[in-house]
Amino acid sequence: MILPKIAAVATATPPHRFTQMQLLTMTGDTDATRRGFFDRSDIAGRFLFVDPARFAYGQMSWSGTAPGGAIFDRLDRLMTQPVQQVPAPTAPPPVDMWVPDRYVQTPQGDSSVVVPGYWERRLSDYEVYTPSFVGATPDGNVMDLPAGVRPPANERQAP
Repeated sequence: MILPKIAAVATATPPHRFTQMQLLTMTGDTDATRRGFFDRSDIAGRFLFVDPARFAYGQMSWSGTAPGGAIFDRLDRLMTQPVQQVPAPTAPPPVDMWVPDRYVQTPQGDSSVVVPGYWERRLSDYEVYTPSFVGATPDGNVMDLPAGVRPPANERQAP
């Protein structure tokens, strides 16, 4: 059975093909473990953008001892350097804020009113604009609540 072999995985294939042993010879690598790994990889060849006619022995290396190896060292330094710590962005408070349904005392203080949920527009840290709306007292009466500038909902006693 003939197994398929991958010729290249890329959008463009480099023009020069090298066997595993040619690459090891070009790098000047004498490490037995690495040579054995390359020898047993069953990779017939690799295509590189290295021109064999202009290539000098020792120009490529796995470490920085040769000019080609400096590329690998620089890449390794760039990929393993610590990531710069950046402070979390501070977001301004939202302009509009939802105030849920709640019970509040009427300005006269004689009864409580159910105030339906509504949106407030923040004007500053201490003031919000509330729209006009209608509140209902427990006995079923309706009370008009005018629009206006007020303290935030968590700080005011009246609707």
